[in-house]
Amino acid sequence: MRVRGLCSVDAGAWRDVDSIYPAGWTCPFAEAEAKQKRRSGGCNQVQKRRYALPESCPVLSRRQLRLLEGRTVFFLGDSIAGQHSQAFFCRLLLHKYSLIGQGPAPWAHKLHAPMKAPKHCTPASQMTAMSECKSFLFEGSQHARGNITVCNIMAGLLGSRCTSISTAARVKALLSGGIAARGDLFIANEGVWLTDRGKGFTDVRAAETRVEQLASVWREHGRGSGVRLFWRETGPQHFETPDGRFNRSHQVLMGTAFRCMPHGRTAWQQRARLEPLEEAGATVVRVWNLSASQWDVHTAGLNESTDSRDTDCTHYCEPSGVLEAWVDATLVALDRNAS
Repeated sequence: MRVRGLCSVDAGAWRDVDSIYPAGWTCPFAEAEAKQKRRSGGCNQVQKRRYALPESCPVLSRRQLRLLEGRTVFFLGDSIAGQHSQAFFCRLLLHKYSLIGQGPAPWAHKLHAPMKAPKHCTPASQMTAMSECKSFLFEGSQHARGNITVCNIMAGLLGSRCTSISTAARVKALLSGGIAARGDLFIANEGVWLTDRGKGFTDVRAAETRVEQLASVWREHGRGSGVRLFWRETGPQHFETPDGRFNRSHQVLMGTAFRCMPHGRTAWQQRARLEPLEEAGATVVRVWNLSASQWDVHTAGLNESTDSRDTDCTHYCEPSGVLEAWVDATLVALDRNAS
């Protein structure tokens, strides 16, 4: 018998595989085909791997997903959160849920924040418009209460010179506006794009500040709401810098393009403290340790937003064993949270 309390997601192991998904199955939400054609094709040579959870972890099946039926799952964060949500969509399809509707969130206007942003930032109004939802129903079900609605809400894109909407502000708006209801789930993250543009590196202190802001909002508005808050650890970056963080100043100093590479003990400097969130009652989804070794499965080549050939050691090729492992870790946390 497996004991939930002994499950440590970090204790799993990576295995080389021929395909991320079951043989012959493809996920229509995976971006690899469309996006990789506009990149250098580097993802075509990436080694495929799947993460095997420890024996002490629960069997992941529709049992965990049924806990979400009749509920809404809100993914809040940047483009990495978008990759996480996309892998979650694929998992729903694998477990025989069918897409029955999608489109802009009908309540998106309630998330509007009157902000101005420099040209290099995503304007607040555009971020609001980027909020969208998908609804899924288990195949053969005749009851709408079996729906799982998944919404992806952009937040926390850039840092010091930008005025992007924080995850804390999004959570407060969802709760105070009556959008999130008892039983719903927030899966939040921000930090990797909180960049000190003056110095050109990922700003961990800014990420910790955002964590503290969200903890404060959750204590005031979240407790007693019946909504659950999960915080996914930020995945490690693997840039060719002293600690693996993006650091443009280091790139200029070295006079070379970044490469993705493994990092040892120095990588801890990327990690924000999450104790304030745990103390406020949030559940942390542990993905850092299981992701740290996967330095060679990031996207690479042509950067679509800048039309330059900067190496991307942050995002993951899709479909991705890393993103699938994040979904596994999320479902393990959900399983434990329900016990």
